[in-house]
Amino acid sequence: MKTICLVFILLFGVSVFAKITPEEKYQIIHRHFLEALREKIKIPPASLQRGSTPAHLKKDRNSIQSFLEDPISDGTHPESEIHAAINPADSTNIVVGDMRQDPTSLTSLLTFPIYYTTDFGNTWGQSSFSGDSPIPGLTRIGGGDPMFVFDIGGKNLYFTSIDMGINGFSLSTIYETIWLARSTDGGMSFTASENSFLVTDTLTSLFGGGIVVDKEWMTIDRSHSSNRGTIYASYLSINSTDTTESLSVSRIIPGTTNFTTTTTTVPTNDILFKQIATLDVDNSGNVHMTFFGSPDEKVFYVYHSVSVDGGLTFSVPNIVSRAEVAHQSATSYQTYIPGIDTGRQFPSVQVACGRSGAPNANDVYCIWEALGTTKAGPSGDDIYFSYSNDNGTSWSTPLVVNHDQPGLGRHQFRPSVFVNSRGVIVAGWYDGRAADANTSVDYYVSYSFDGGKTFIGETKVSAQSTDFTTVEDLIPSFGIGEYLQVLASDYTGIPIWTDGRTNDGNLNIMSAFSPIAPASKVERMQSVTSGLNITSITPNPANEKIDVSFRMNLQSSVSISLINMLGEKILSTSPEIYESGLHTITLPLLHLSSGNYILRVDAAGGFADRTLNIVR
Repeated sequence: MKTICLVFILLFGVSVFAKITPEEKYQIIHRHFLEALREKIKIPPASLQRGSTPAHLKKDRNSIQSFLEDPISDGTHPESEIHAAINPADSTNIVVGDMRQDPTSLTSLLTFPIYYTTDFGNTWGQSSFSGDSPIPGLTRIGGGDPMFVFDIGGKNLYFTSIDMGINGFSLSTIYETIWLARSTDGGMSFTASENSFLVTDTLTSLFGGGIVVDKEWMTIDRSHSSNRGTIYASYLSINSTDTTESLSVSRIIPGTTNFTTTTTTVPTNDILFKQIATLDVDNSGNVHMTFFGSPDEKVFYVYHSVSVDGGLTFSVPNIVSRAEVAHQSATSYQTYIPGIDTGRQFPSVQVACGRSGAPNANDVYCIWEALGTTKAGPSGDDIYFSYSNDNGTSWSTPLVVNHDQPGLGRHQFRPSVFVNSRGVIVAGWYDGRAADANTSVDYYVSYSFDGGKTFIGETKVSAQSTDFTTVEDLIPSFGIGEYLQVLASDYTGIPIWTDGRTNDGNLNIMSAFSPIAPASKVERMQSVTSGLNITSITPNPANEKIDVSFRMNLQSSVSISLINMLGEKILSTSPEIYESGLHTITLPLLHLSSGNYILRVDAAGGFADRTLNIVR
């Protein structure tokens, strides 16, 4: 019965698409082309500017204008649009990449800093590589979408990012390439060459004919099939000349280090609009793709396609679920998420597959956000989850993952999903439940131990909220971006997110380490980008006093505070200047009651948190 219903919906979508005239199709594709350029080019001309958060949710920007003219003193710049990966052979090795934007500089307008840890997040280093184009002489004017994947043995780490460059400062020709770089030391350094790329295209101008490539994604075949070790990469192409949009897939064959020259196109001719395509491979070697799309830009769906021959061909997409989307669906209503451009307020769809030897090993999972699946509801965007146990032919009724009070119109958005080796599903998302108008946003995780039938252990992992009306203040129409990736080891959830708790438009990358359990808590949290880490708290549990040891990469003013479970700061040291290196401070505790506390070390570039238990 479910399959019949899906076929009916798909046929309905095709019949609606047939009503689109060639002129309407041209206008729609050309608009998609310009929207992709607006997102990727970081110095767009005034004619490419677009609206974002509505005026009634914006704060006064006078201070922002002065910042753009005179950068802040510590030299930091917003970092967002994250991807991350954990080494399958060594879970202590984690890498995180993002986009760093400096609107005051034409020479370093956009870079891709990469951070790595080899001790499970206790310390983070920054790679010597920052995503530079291997072609000399080109001026980077935009790009984005950083992406990682480790090979089977964890010895090779691959990194892709989109680069848009010009000769000098002439916009007559724009070169767009998704470059491929490789690390053999866990992310400390990378090599790249002008012959290593996923795809390359040329635009005749910002407004002329050409192809824009967007939204690449990578995954690897971990199965024991004949294609074990094959790396797959997908990307979206928008062709303004022949008015087509296509999803393509390329491969890195085991034993090689570059993508094949041949690509596979997913048969999506009846789907006019496509976005956020992601990939994963199941335990039989089947390659699964999910994406968000519409046949007519009136009714929108989450789609699924599968390859059973190692990425040589893909099935005609079927429907996972309908998705009601603000500012997009004809049957939805307008509702705003501060800091998210209304033109990009569509679902972040992500697929993940079960793991070999674990429960539900052959299932396929999909996560996204929407106002509803059959109609737009009053609860705002929720996080939806569906699973398939028949290779994606049919899908379960979507489940709402978040457990906030319904009917208040408070949004949950930008979800990601990860399945660990024990088959535990980890979901992470931004959550606006804390305040009306969704201005106060935190980051949450939740876990499923039964193959996605239920989610429990919902945990707020951010210790401080971000005012999302400020996240676009320094990088208008972009903010946190659209990429995100929660991770996990066998027994620890590892959410990684863009954090703007300073509420001045500056964005930093945060990580948390939370035990995977039905009733979870955050054990430690710190800024990935700060160069600060707490090396030890002894003793813990504590009674009379503790010794707090921390290490810094740079000289900084440092203070230490204790925060109780109500979020109240009950102890704080005066700021003092410390040189780079390892330091130890002793704190007296006799005046404090028994209980759990958060110990926070604050420095100029960020902070680090650890849990502390005091016993009497």
